[in-house]
Amino acid sequence: MLADLKQELAKADTDDALELVNRRRMCERGVEVLFIARSDSGEPIYVQWLVGQQEQHLLHALSPHLFPHLVEGEFLVEAAYTFAAFRRLGVMTDGMHQLVEEAQTIGGTSVLTYVSFGNVGSLRGCAAVGFEPDHVRVTTRRLGWRRSMYRPLDDEALREWRLAVPEE
Repeated sequence: MLADLKQELAKADTDDALELVNRRRMCERGVEVLFIARSDSGEPIYVQWLVGQQEQHLLHALSPHLFPHLVEGEFLVEAAYTFAAFRRLGVMTDGMHQLVEEAQTIGGTSVLTYVSFGNVGSLRGCAAVGFEPDHVRVTTRRLGWRRSMYRPLDDEALREWRLAVPEE
C-alpha cells in the first residue's frame, strides 16, 4: 500500500498531497485495519480504515485529541481516499457501505465517521450509506498543537448538513 500511496503522491495536487501524506503516516505507524479496493488489473481504487476499540490506541498515538475514545461496539471509519483515476464513480459510497457491514459482522453496534462540511461529495456519500449527523467535532490549532472538542449537533450544523445533503 505504501508504494501505491507514493505513486499517487507523485501526481497529486496540493490538497491530495496532504491527504496522501496523512494516510502514509497511518500505514507507517501501524494503523492496521486498512481495507483496499483494487481493480481487476490490481490498481488501487479506494482505501479506508475501520478502527475498533482495540485498535484505537494507534490513532490516538498518531493524532492525540483528534478522535473520540471508542467504547465496545463502536467503530470508526477513517481516512477514506479514492484514487484520482476512480473518482466520481460512487466508489467511496460502495466501499464505506462494505466497511459498515464488516463492522456489524464483527459485533459493531455503531459506526462513526468525520467529514468537513466543505467536503460535499463525501457528505453525500456518507448520507447514501446511511450516516446522519449526531455531533460536531470542532478542531482548533494553536502554536502547532491540535485539540478537538465534541459538541451536540446544533441548528447551524444541521443547516450545513441539509445544504450539502438535500432531502429527496
